[in-house]
Amino acid sequence: MDAIFCPKCGLERTKNSIFCPRCGFNFNEISIKNNKSDYQKQKEQFEKLTPEQKEQLEKLINYFSPESINRKIFKNIPDLDKIIDVLNDKYGVKFADILEINPVANKSRTYTVITKEHKEGYEISIGDEDIEVKTFKYNKIKDPMLAGILSFITPGLGQIYTGHIKRGLVVFLVLFMSAFLIPTIPIIGFILFVIFYIANIVDATKCARAINYGTKLKSLNHWHIDRGV
Repeated sequence: MDAIFCPKCGLERTKNSIFCPRCGFNFNEISIKNNKSDYQKQKEQFEKLTPEQKEQLEKLINYFSPESINRKIFKNIPDLDKIIDVLNDKYGVKFADILEINPVANKSRTYTVITKEHKEGYEISIGDEDIEVKTFKYNKIKDPMLAGILSFITPGLGQIYTGHIKRGLVVFLVLFMSAFLIPTIPIIGFILFVIFYIANIVDATKCARAINYGTKLKSLNHWHIDRGV
């Protein structure tokens, strides 16, 4: 790092010092002037652009904005605009702050929404005339993606990671036993193995979500839990 000298008396600045010990000059004024200088340079460069270049630059910035990215992620949610409006109006939640929107199983037009702060979740039920919103506590204790990856590597490992040890062992045994069917009945055995393998990964993510949502998992023959996670 280059040495910094006081512009008034020429004394070299000591490490982390704010004021010059000789003349009392505030060294923070140097960084403020530099920041203003950089801003002026950027402004001058922007002013040199043609109207077409400015328009392209604004489009590029808007394309990669958090709101635009979220709209691409949640484009398959049919009631997206209504969800955004009700959360913004009632709770001041901005669209860019939304992390997850999940349809609730067995409930028409009902969704759970998790924000990036992970402090509170919202269950939104959209009717023909009104919209009902319920809040619930949400703590990201276990990572659903990590749970899915672990079960992809070793069946049942994701369930064990979330604390569902018995469930993980059962899943592992089911996959282990189904693998032995492949030499006997190749086509059916392979299809069953693939189905159980994919279900094992999905179930691991749901185990993690159950911990985070504070809900109870149903038995392994139900592939959904409360709040649709």
